Amino acid sequence: MRKFLLASFATIALLGEPAFAADMPVKAAPLAIWNWTGFYIGGHFGYGWAFPELTQIPSGVAIIDPPRPRGILGGAQAGYNFQSDSWVIGIEGDYTWSRVAGSSNCIVPQGIINCRGEPDTYATIAARLGYAFDRTLWFAKGGAAWMSEGFRQLAVTIPTCVGTPCTGSNSTWGWTAGGGIEYAIDPNWSVKAEYTFLDYPTKERVTVSNGVSQNIFDVTRTFHLIKLGLNYRFGAGPIVAKY
Repeated sequence: MRKFLLASFATIALLGEPAFAADMPVKAAPLAIWNWTGFYIGGHFGYGWAFPELTQIPSGVAIIDPPRPRGILGGAQAGYNFQSDSWVIGIEGDYTWSRVAGSSNCIVPQGIINCRGEPDTYATIAARLGYAFDRTLWFAKGGAAWMSEGFRQLAVTIPTCVGTPCTGSNSTWGWTAGGGIEYAIDPNWSVKAEYTFLDYPTKERVTVSNGVSQNIFDVTRTFHLIKLGLNYRFGAGPIVAKY
């Protein structure tokens, strides 16, 4: 009888072991949280359009129907991100070359002159603030902006810049703001899409000349840029694991 009871208890213990093990708490698997900290470089391309406002000198009269340049662009960027929890702060500089250009028949007090603007290079240095959802980073940016633009004018009905176009150029500083989204493909590579607004509110004095005659005007400008980019981050650390 004693042997029978011992065998019975052993059988019950063996049968109950899986159920007991199933009731034991199991440690949760780690949740992968992407780490955006690090230096990065990359390139971008996109499309831009501009809204210059021109004022004829010395009359001070606004030029009617100024050119509205638009076109493709491309360039490079570099920066640094630091992530704390889900917040990401950083700084980024970029330089852009463009084929943005436009021309129109401008109406000035003396008559009509064909005006052409070619804003060919831009640069920005901006702070970035973002919020990360694992591999996806939403960000806003703002800072300083620089640009260089070429100008060309040719007479239509006025006796200035006749035959040979008058040419000139100007560079100036302003400010920038924008935002976008970036997605990490792997610990090193990410892709992004962003909108950038550039404003150059200071009236810049521009002189165009063909060596025989010249024209003088003031200009202010705003720009809108849509950019797609690819970044490579150096020294990518491990993905942070949270339970």
